[in-house]
Amino acid sequence: MRTRDDTAVSPKDYKAIDQEIKFEKREQEKKIEIPIIDDEEWNPDLEFWVELYDPTKTEQGYDDRLPGDDTKCKVTILDEDQPGII
Repeated sequence: MRTRDDTAVSPKDYKAIDQEIKFEKREQEKKIEIPIIDDEEWNPDLEFWVELYDPTKTEQGYDDRLPGDDTKCKVTILDEDQPGII
C-alpha cells in the first residue's frame, strides 16, 4: 500500500506511506492511518491517492498497481482553517 501525490503533496500536506500489508484468510478490510499535516494557513481542499500494488512487479519494471476499481482510493483533506476577512 502506498500514497501518491495529487493536489496534496507530501511532506507538506500529509505523511507519505509505502508499506506492506497482508490480508489473512477471509480478512476483507484493513484500517490504516495516514498523518495529515495541520497548519494555520487557509488552503483549498487537497487530494491524494492511496493504492494497492504488487512490489514484486515494481522490481521487474511492470505496471505494479493491482487491477480493479477497488485498489485505488482518492482522499480529500478538508481545510478547516477559515480564509481571511477583509
